[in-house]
Amino acid sequence: MFPHCEAGLVPLYEELPNSGRLQAVTTTSESERFPPTNVGSYAALVAQTRTTAMGIRVTYTGTELNRSGKYYAGLLPITEYARGNFASHADPLSVAGLNPVSEFNYDIGAIKNQLIHLTEGRIGSDAFHAVWRPAQSMRYSYAQGNQSVPTTVADANTRSPSIFSTDSGGRGVERGQYALVVLIIGDTTSTASNSGNVYSVQFVQHNEVIPDNSIAVTYEVEPSRYDVNALMHTVNLMATTRVATTLPGTTERTSAQAESAFMSLSSMSASARDAIAHLAGNAFAFAGNRLANGAMGAVVGQLRGMGNRMAIQW
Repeated sequence: MFPHCEAGLVPLYEELPNSGRLQAVTTTSESERFPPTNVGSYAALVAQTRTTAMGIRVTYTGTELNRSGKYYAGLLPITEYARGNFASHADPLSVAGLNPVSEFNYDIGAIKNQLIHLTEGRIGSDAFHAVWRPAQSMRYSYAQGNQSVPTTVADANTRSPSIFSTDSGGRGVERGQYALVVLIIGDTTSTASNSGNVYSVQFVQHNEVIPDNSIAVTYEVEPSRYDVNALMHTVNLMATTRVATTLPGTTERTSAQAESAFMSLSSMSASARDAIAHLAGNAFAFAGNRLANGAMGAVVGQLRGMGNRMAIQW
């Protein structure tokens, strides 16, 4: 999961059954990308954006007979431009400087060993939550929504800017940030398969947006005021918590809306704020109600305080 609205979530596939090698591109096709569903409405033409929060919830929905294995989650440092494979497709996994086993296949153990704040959980009946953290202060990047296809190509065996890694202010993920990675290891199927069992996956990304024309968009645009104390409280809280946690199924919340929508933070309902608290649930697991309330205020303050104009995607 990349902290840029047009990159979004990129699935990884096993090369061959039991190979232990993962790939995001092939010789014949570029990477699949699943950006937020409403990214085309961010602006009339172009926008300045930055990701303020991002997370994923994974739930096993296969048979009890096949249930096995572990979840692993962590942050993958984006240190390089993406390398092009033989078909000139930019390889998302190459941005971490990993060495492929073959042209575009990476050892799953090498990926896991590269993750920062590595957290693991057993594949059970509960949902596995993982939450992204910024590596540094996020800078605004360029986004064009559905106006044109972002750069997903790179010359074979060379590195160049793309949607997966680019310079500050460019159209894509800023080098120096983290990608959020979730791995499923030890998943067992009745017959050999490289697609694995069935999982329910919910990916959420919150973006701050400054549209090119504030009266041409369908969401409310309002000033975002900076709160130093709330931001520092949030940073300190994040430093003492895990990236991922397993939450009981009884605490799961389902949004009444099937599609993402925009809303200003000031008009966010109590249920939406509660959902953010569940997404960052591991941050409050060790705290009493008093501290949890303060931490929730810090998270809201962080979202409110990161820029000039705010539109929270929900």
